[in-house]
Amino acid sequence: MFSQPSFLAFFALLLAFVASGAAPQRAGLITAVRGDVTIIRPGKEPTKPKIKEDVFEGDTLKTGARGRLQVCFEDDSIVSIGRRAELVITKYLYDPSAKKGAMKIQIKEGFFRVLGGAVTRIAPENFETVAGTASIGIRGCSFGGEVADGTAMIVFFGSNIGGAIDVTANGVRRLLSTPGDGLRVPPGG
Repeated sequence: MFSQPSFLAFFALLLAFVASGAAPQRAGLITAVRGDVTIIRPGKEPTKPKIKEDVFEGDTLKTGARGRLQVCFEDDSIVSIGRRAELVITKYLYDPSAKKGAMKIQIKEGFFRVLGGAVTRIAPENFETVAGTASIGIRGCSFGGEVADGTAMIVFFGSNIGGAIDVTANGVRRLLSTPGDGLRVPPGG
């Protein structure tokens, strides 16, 4: 039987654990991994990921000189990164029953490709990729590019349903809707 002080301490600890949001939001899983790849989770040691390993909001995924990685998110969005790349899953929410979703990722360095899933259809305004100093919004399509020394090179690949991407940097917005169109966005550009 618990004494009153120990029960109160246990209850306070339980409330602190629940209030802290201790469990991060599961975002998806790794569907391909090759070469030197690392997952960095807040407050944990970096690890080498495996196929079908879960990824979470807050994870940073890094590849080395020969590394490649692909993540399939809960809403069927797919993000691939190439050699010497760094991807941060900044925000992820997908609730199909409530028709809510949000996805924000950051590409700090390297090659990347993004194929939008259900979040781009139910809440396209909440789907954002930050590449260098550019912010990219998507409307049911795919795009890719590279971030090198802060400069983002972005190419719209298109889709079978049309689609487009909005690229914004320093308050200037460009819409890319023709497959093969691209932009180069230098730091401060």
